[in-house]
Amino acid sequence: MAADIRTLATPILLVGVLSASSGNLLTTASVPIATIVTRLPITCFWILLNILVISISNQRLPASILEDKINKPWRPIVSGRIAVEQASQILFASVIVLLGIGYYYNILSETMGCLVANWVYNDLEGGDANFVIRQVINGLAYLPCGIGSTKLIVGNGGLIVPNERFYEWILIITIIVGTTTQVQDLKDLEGDRARNRHTFPVILGDFLTRFSCCVGIAFWSVWCFVYWDLDWQLCGATMILGATVILSISVLRGQKADKRSFLLWSFWVMSLLALPTFKHGSN
Repeated sequence: MAADIRTLATPILLVGVLSASSGNLLTTASVPIATIVTRLPITCFWILLNILVISISNQRLPASILEDKINKPWRPIVSGRIAVEQASQILFASVIVLLGIGYYYNILSETMGCLVANWVYNDLEGGDANFVIRQVINGLAYLPCGIGSTKLIVGNGGLIVPNERFYEWILIITIIVGTTTQVQDLKDLEGDRARNRHTFPVILGDFLTRFSCCVGIAFWSVWCFVYWDLDWQLCGATMILGATVILSISVLRGQKADKRSFLLWSFWVMSLLALPTFKHGSN
């Protein structure tokens, strides 16, 4: 779950925080810093509870246990620290709490979207049967999660709400993730083969997976700066980070190196999320 916090929970939280911090670029009015700070606890709790649901759902099924014996033997279920039945009980309770939060804070549709995406990915094996569907689900998961995070941060139901540009931007982020997230499957290749999971590298091979990641990262790094019409001197950190990810994916091999590449990819996505804030600061 610690890896999910770094590579999924943190970017989702940043969607909300950075969108709220971008003046009126992505919201109908500037969000006071006090509002952002006071809404952080409930937003973090909602995101972490979603991550818990995803983690348990991903680890409790027989095929997942088989994969974890190869790729992640330290996980709680496969290592015997918790039984599948106990994990299922925690999963059920977490879903009930999530639905309650969604109803109370007026983000029930976003919460349901997160739960449905998780259900299709894990229980319906949408993440196993076809690598294209797997890519699409991974990307689409950012839509309800990112929208829910932003609505919680800005105080959904109040005078300030996400504007049309925000929904356009979150859709772009969804496409970026959906076209480059195959980098995460490089580190799990052996386990995915053992469970017959049809991931990008299993079906298309190592070279095409790495090549497509590098092309996608290079393209989106440039395209996002053009989209936000930023001065090129503001692109230094993101461009360097994107180049670092490309270099890591292209040159380094092995599970340890591929885990590092996936982590770097997550940092690159986070740097893209900060671009609206850069745009606001440059105005």
